[in-house]
Parts: sequence; structure tokens; C-alpha cells
Amino acid sequence: MNRWNTEIPYTQTPDYYQSFGLGFFEYFQLAEDIGTEPLPIINCGMSDGICGSDIHYYKEGNIGNQVVKYAFTIGHEGAGIIEKIGDRVAIDPAMLCFTCDQCKSGRYHTCRKIRFLGCTGQSEGCMAEYMIMPAYSCFPLKKNISFDQAALSKPLSIGLYATRLSV
Repeated sequence: MNRWNTEIPYTQTPDYYQSFGLGFFEYFQLAEDIGTEPLPIINCGMSDGICGSDIHYYKEGNIGNQVVKYAFTIGHEGAGIIEKIGDRVAIDPAMLCFTCDQCKSGRYHTCRKIRFLGCTGQSEGCMAEYMIMPAYSCFPLKKNISFDQAALSKPLSIGLYATRLSV
């Protein structure tokens, strides 16, 4: 349980997509109502990192057998503000099932049904004006942490993890 009091499974119906196709970019608005409860709506336009996978999707339209079906929103390194309450957050791009054997044993990073922001076939990315994320994926920021620094938390954590494994 977290400060937003929710353990609701992931749902995403963002209001605006930034659509990336092979070498093109456009905005368009969806007709669906994104609602307000119970998942936090995040204004995620504060800061987004661009990962190598985003560049592959943009330039080549795929990463191996993960082929983009357009329109598709890239991005999984982001930070934003939770609408209505104004909390500044770093976004963890992993969305877990909490039901598989790995999750039940506390090995969330090896969840068998993990979904990842900006991974084609799994979830639209965070390079959008708004999106909805599970509250457990939103980490409040201290006042001295900028949105740019927060967006770098995912690549930084991977680097730290790899370094620890190597020693």
C-alpha cells in the first residue's frame, strides 16, 4: 500500500499521445475520457529521457521481434506531477502483476507478466502530455531533486546495479 491508497492493476488511457512512426512525429488527441480515480493522472511532460530503445523504435520501427504498430508512444525514463495533488514524482516504468511466483517471492524485477512503459506490445510510453500509472510506480521527489535528475533515476539505477554485480 502506498500514500495514494491503491493497489489497483495498471490501466492507461492517456489524453494526448505523441505518436512516433518510422522517422516521423505527431500529436493527436484521443476521444476517451481518462477519468480521475483511482489511479493517479500524471502530467508527464516535465522531463523525459531518450533511451537507445526509443531511438531504435523511432529509426528502425523495431527492436528484434518487437515491431512497433503505429501510432505508438515511446519513452520510459520520465518524471512528472500527479494532477489534483501536485506531487512531483519519478516514474518507475515497470508495471507488475503481483500474482506470479516471482512477485509472491519478492523478486519483482523478474515478474513473469511485467509490462514496461514504452515497450511495444506492452504499454504506451511516457512521452505524452498525460498518462495514468499505478501509484506504486510513482516515487515522490524531494524538493532539491529536479525533474531532469528524476528522469535519470532509471538509467542510474541500472548502472549501479550492474556495477554492484561486477564487483
